[in-house]
Amino acid sequence: MSSTNFAVIDEVLPPSAGSLLRRRIFGHTTFLIGAVILLLIIAMAIFAPLLAPHDPYAQSLAHRLQPPVWHAKGSWVHPLGTDQVGRDYLSRPIYGSRISRAIVRGPC
Repeated sequence: MSSTNFAVIDEVLPPSAGSLLRRRIFGHTTFLIGAVILLLIIAMAIFAPLLAPHDPYAQSLAHRLQPPVWHAKGSWVHPLGTDQVGRDYLSRPIYGSRISRAIVRGPC
């Protein structure tokens, strides 16, 4: 018997719904990029207490209006700087993503 007598399995069986969905999802790079960004935001919201360098609500007038790290007087203590009352600009959006996740998810 030669191998030409055997039919290829793709010719015998139609593709399943799962394989069609996987082919469609992994065929769209923009969908994958958006999914990765969304998953990173969700992970940031879940692990906010571990990722945030400072308490987002703590005020320190001694550290107010510090510039971001890319300015000449900026430092890595507050990478994005501080606001008028000394709250860290990096910690606030990290914790803010938790509130956005709770609003999207809705009440328990």
